[in-house]
Parts: sequence; C-alpha cells; structure tokens
Amino acid sequence: MTRIVFVLFLLVIPFLSAKAQENSINSADSLQIQEYLKVLNSKEFEQKYYGIHIYEQYDESNIVYAPDSSFKVFTFNGEFVSTSITKVSKSYLHFLDNQKKTTKAVEANFKNIIAIHQLSYSNYLVLEAETIGNPFDSDCLTTLTAIWIEIDKEKNIFQRKIIDQKKEEKDKKLMFSSYECGKIESDKTSKVYFKKETKQLVFRCVTKSANEPYKYIFYDWNGKLFVFVKEETMFFPVD
Repeated sequence: MTRIVFVLFLLVIPFLSAKAQENSINSADSLQIQEYLKVLNSKEFEQKYYGIHIYEQYDESNIVYAPDSSFKVFTFNGEFVSTSITKVSKSYLHFLDNQKKTTKAVEANFKNIIAIHQLSYSNYLVLEAETIGNPFDSDCLTTLTAIWIEIDKEKNIFQRKIIDQKKEEKDKKLMFSSYECGKIESDKTSKVYFKKETKQLVFRCVTKSANEPYKYIFYDWNGKLFVFVKEETMFFPVD
C-alpha cells in the first residue's frame, strides 16, 4: 500500500512519548505485551559469522489506543546484533469491539507512536517518532512522521492513505531538516502540528534562506481527505 511520509528532523523534546503514556496499561494489555516480547526475543538466527552470536533483542514496548477505542497498537523497539547493531521495530494493530476486546490482530508498520487523532468515523492521523543516535548527545536526530490511515471497522482492515499526491510524486519523500538538533534552540527546529479543533495539519521546516528561513505547509481536513491550503515562507516563526 502506498504511504506518504513527512519526516521532520527536530529537537529531542520531553513530550515525545507523553501522549502514549496517557493510556494506562491494564492487566490484559500487560500480559499481551509479555507474550509478544517472548515471541520476538525467541527468534533464532543461523551463525553466519565466525563465532559471532547473532540475535534480536526487544526491550522497549508501548501501547496506544485510538480516541474512540476502535483499535489499539502495540509497538516494540529493539536491536539486531551481528557484526554491527541495527535498530529494529515491530508493531501489531488490534481491532476492538465495543467491550474493547480484540476481534482481530494484524502486523503493522509503526514505530514509536506518540498520538492518534481521529479525523472522522473511519479516518485517523497517527504521529510517530524515532530517535537516531543517543538522545543525550547534541548530534542526535529525531524524526516525527504524520501518517493518515483509514479503518474499515466492519471488515477489520486498515490502509495507509496519501496526504499529498502531487508532492509525493514530485519529491518522493518530503523531508524537512534541521541539523545538530541538540544545539538548535526550540524555535529554530522543524515541527509538525495537528490542531484538533480545526483539524488542520501544519508542517514547519527550517530552510537555508537567511531572508525567509521558515517554511510552512498547511492542509485542512475536509471530512474525506487532506486538502492543500497554502505554502509560505516567513522571517519569524508564527507559532
């Protein structure tokens, strides 16, 4: 399925997982997390390198519910260790009934979800984040991604949707960057905003222009899809 990813490199900020933590983990979810971790950490690999123990270790887990509790997403992050260390992630989306019991579970492709916003009965905006490098280092990098998904609650299926077809076809991947994020003041970094009251999605990025260093791209949700409103550059941030 086609997805569009808006990746923003921004300053590591303390609210990174605050939204996800709003949902207290109940005993059933805690048990499900332990079951997933048991399976994920029991995977065996062939010994392809001389005497090197190859393994995957997942030690970070999270769960986030949709605002209407129609589904929930378990996310797991860890490392694949061989001759080098690579970050890995797994996620599982559970469709829920009116009693919040799982009716179907499918493997999804999310990382660290920090918020799920409901756009309409069947449409949602998922915000996820990934930190590259040590979050305590000045040269770390955090990506914030906005993903639009549609849920078929009768058939228990979901699909990723395209936020901006024209920009995706032109740029393949829209990427807004601010380097050495730990050394940049908070008002100098790229950001993404979703205004729940108006359902407006706003991307702010830092450009290389000294005269107009801030670029803003605005989208409005019209009930069915995101509509491009405008793109403008400014000398001062307006947020």
